[in-house]
Amino acid sequence: MASFKDTQGRVWDVAVNLGQLMKVKSRLGLCLVDLSAEDVAAKRSESDLKRLSGDVELSINLLYVLCEKQCQERDVGDEAFGLTLDLDAWADALAALKEELTVFTLPRTTKERGRELARKQNEIAAKVLAAEALRSIEAEELVPAATVEAMVRQMIAGNGSASSTLPTSLPGSSG
Repeated sequence: MASFKDTQGRVWDVAVNLGQLMKVKSRLGLCLVDLSAEDVAAKRSESDLKRLSGDVELSINLLYVLCEKQCQERDVGDEAFGLTLDLDAWADALAALKEELTVFTLPRTTKERGRELARKQNEIAAKVLAAEALRSIEAEELVPAATVEAMVRQMIAGNGSASSTLPTSLPGSSG
């Protein structure tokens, strides 16, 4: 099962099953997977997933519904749940949701392979974002271009993260 951490370090499991899908559809009017002939004909899940990607509030409400039982066990209300999601936690939560939706729709024999592919896709996306951030630092002339390129190559090769390869002090800093 895919999971994400909020800003307080709590781990939330994202479960996608028929009961959860029906609860989401009933409460939020969102069709995450086309389960009926009507949904398939209207391509509801496709349009609802597009709508979800452009609506932060709706996506946080969806995540709350999917994590509601855990929230009740931890005495965390919907507003408190939303307040513990910064952009990183929110992005991680959506990645976990995407992974679970991918696995849910796969035939039983390929579920584990699908989960592995979804994780790899998320890792690659994270590396691309980190590389873009590093190149942004380079553009601001805080780190030499050669250092940034070396760090990007190291990240892509899977040998560490951007933060583990950053210099201990940047030009113009006092540390």
